[in-house]
Amino acid sequence: MPGPWSSLFIFKYNADSVGNTYGCHESYLVQRRVTFHKLAQQLIPFLVTRQVFAGAGKVLKTRMGIHYYLSQRAQHIYREVSGDPRAMISTRDEPHADEEKYRRLQVMVGDSNMSEFATYLKVGTTAMVLSMIEDGGIQREVALEDPVRALKEISHDVTCTRRVKMRGSEKALSAIEIQREYLECALEYYQSRGRGAEVADLLEKWQHVLDRLAEDPMSLNRELDWAMKRTCLTREGCSLDDPRAFGIDVQYHDIKRTRGLYYRMVGAGLVGRVCTEWEVEHALRTPPQTTRAKIRSDFIAFANAGRRQYDVGWCYLSLGAGRQARTVLLKDPFSSWDPRVEQWFLSAAG
Repeated sequence: MPGPWSSLFIFKYNADSVGNTYGCHESYLVQRRVTFHKLAQQLIPFLVTRQVFAGAGKVLKTRMGIHYYLSQRAQHIYREVSGDPRAMISTRDEPHADEEKYRRLQVMVGDSNMSEFATYLKVGTTAMVLSMIEDGGIQREVALEDPVRALKEISHDVTCTRRVKMRGSEKALSAIEIQREYLECALEYYQSRGRGAEVADLLEKWQHVLDRLAEDPMSLNRELDWAMKRTCLTREGCSLDDPRAFGIDVQYHDIKRTRGLYYRMVGAGLVGRVCTEWEVEHALRTPPQTTRAKIRSDFIAFANAGRRQYDVGWCYLSLGAGRQARTVLLKDPFSSWDPRVEQWFLSAAG
């Protein structure tokens, strides 16, 4: 057992020193009516190319030398769709909701971002693309000849200009050009459906980032992880074969705020953020008010206040113990109120 003098270092990173890799799992709830084949077919080119803004950056030594890559995960992906953890999309399907209406789409190809901006853009744009796929909003043919190979080729090019072959034609497009295809679809899709403030903000940031990447990728060294980390190497005067480069690569992901390079950059005002500290603290303690997370939160507070035994899962609440336990299923993840749970509250109050 470690003594009281021991220190624990935790890194939000996608690989370890001996070559093991860990995916940053993203789970999206999608309509069951859309076939899994269609989801994968239309989503994979987007996932392959979004690394130009969602990659976390990596210094990697290979037989060909030491290189800086956009993505930590790209080198470890060998399949498009599989139950294997080194696939882009997992076949695992546990929706934690009404299984007749929804499926769980688990994306395995993404990096573990430190940047709020990159995380916001990564998850937000992916959700938008999935909404378009559900509604048949992607009318353009964007299919890669070899997605796994394209993933690696794009990751190897920090200029973001590398072109990859498209399926069924002689055409080759860059990651930025492919992302623009999806962006154009999104602009058309939301033009006919109206844009809320969040959608408008995502579309604006998406277009802004693609424009900046086309002009000068390193101009995004306040927003994107891979660009910020590369800037750290430059500031320290490290060439890629400098032993310090590997340390900087990993230390950027140290989650301790007084030690991690990312958080030290935040403290120095070198990082563009999308949240305030108050918003972060508020989100830690306040669940989303438009989902069943609110029901769970209210129920736990109610049970604790009454010192009652309870159990909580993704899809159920249980009050009491043994044969006296009463259980309610919550199969709709978008419902923030349930009359059965409300009745428990009213009965206790009465």
